[in-house]
Amino acid sequence: MSQQSPSTLFFQSLLPFIKPVFKIGDNLKFLQLQKAVGLYSQYTFIQDNLLDGDLDVYGAHEEGVNPLAVGSSSNARALVMLAQLFEPAHPFWTLFDSYMKEYYDTLLHEKHLARHKTVISQQVFEKNALGKHAPAFIPVEGMLYLFKCTASKEDLVKLLNHTFLAMQMLDDIEDFAEDLGSGHNTYVLSKTKDFIAQNALENPHELERFEERVFYMSDFGDAANEYAIEHFTRAREACTALGLDTYSQWVDAMLRILGHNKKVMASAKGA
Repeated sequence: MSQQSPSTLFFQSLLPFIKPVFKIGDNLKFLQLQKAVGLYSQYTFIQDNLLDGDLDVYGAHEEGVNPLAVGSSSNARALVMLAQLFEPAHPFWTLFDSYMKEYYDTLLHEKHLARHKTVISQQVFEKNALGKHAPAFIPVEGMLYLFKCTASKEDLVKLLNHTFLAMQMLDDIEDFAEDLGSGHNTYVLSKTKDFIAQNALENPHELERFEERVFYMSDFGDAANEYAIEHFTRAREACTALGLDTYSQWVDAMLRILGHNKKVMASAKGA
């Protein structure tokens, strides 16, 4: 996962995004939770990049930075902060373990799909998309324990699920070339490769980014982009209902990216 991907940027802003539906009685507790979430997110992204083979350990070594040590430190500091907010027997920790297990199980499942070059169905995509974003529910659960919420947990879960489905599809579209080069097996990559195989498409002129060209010119490319637009639109509607204006503005920024993609796809078909 890129350090500047929509998912990464969203995690960094999650608590401020949902803060308006909570009555923050103790701002110091909120700031401590926010700091802990930021540190643990940093640790999680490093672990994710390490497992994906995207961690530039050689470049980091030359620059005198050890990302593994940074991740370890971030993890320890985050857990200390969380332990100050939640006692060892608090149910928060059971949920913490459950969400993180779901996350790591999903990462291993993705490795299995990549190894066997599986064509990924929409059902599997959606299960994995929610699993990869499971850690986001940890700070939400923390907020629900620490502060009174004017929204229902069900409404927050629905909002986040729409966001995560859209965000994962957008990530897969935006990272198409990078994922192809890294040997990843995302939903859009697997469907595009299957389309090429089923239609016996060839690249006799050795065009660069051939698979990506096929994706942008295919009906499947349109469908994937529209899928993300639909779920982001439903997330924006939920934001409006809950009064989450800053969250809604972020969703609008994501919709602008998808709107640009839509124009590029239309242009590719007209070329």
